[in-house]
Amino acid sequence: MKKLLTSLFIAVLGYVGSASAQPLMNYTYADIAYQWTHLDQSGFDGANGLDTKLSYSPIKHFALEGGYNYSSTSADFSSPGETFKFNLDQNVFTYGGAGWYSLDEKLDIVARVGGVHARAHASGSEYDDTSSDNGVYTGLTLRYLALEQLETDAFIQYDHINSDSWTYGVTGLYALCTNAALKGEVAMDDESNVALLGGVRLAM
Repeated sequence: MKKLLTSLFIAVLGYVGSASAQPLMNYTYADIAYQWTHLDQSGFDGANGLDTKLSYSPIKHFALEGGYNYSSTSADFSSPGETFKFNLDQNVFTYGGAGWYSLDEKLDIVARVGGVHARAHASGSEYDDTSSDNGVYTGLTLRYLALEQLETDAFIQYDHINSDSWTYGVTGLYALCTNAALKGEVAMDDESNVALLGGVRLAM
């Protein structure tokens, strides 16, 4: 994981020095972020991982989107005379599209819809199992250019993979130069799991 993050960071530095675009209120971009998640479930440790997103807008008011999220955590369930420990790695791929409408020159409303493929691997205490499933997602985002160098977004997303799930969050983007911005995000789902993300957005 550390080697992967180091390689991505080096690639980001190379891109920042060579490209030229506008990182805020843009729909053609790449996001790379570290993600830490507090799991509000007894026995589980916090999850660490990587979150990436790609967006490409071939025409005005429409974009194609894709994403990859990796997370890793461990769990320890103990009872008198028995201990059960395991590690859980999860890979989630998303693919879909987005349409947006400008309510104001500084305010966009964005609707998203697409598919999800999730794969999880659990191992430990003489247990080893891999499972996968497919689902769908949809959501709404408000993007607001608060300052010349600062964009603030608020979003709500619905996911269905075996069961229904709702996620609510806010995202902040601070432009560093003509093609890169720092990205920070806080999100909470309906099971009170809280995710914190920190990374960069590269405009293309």
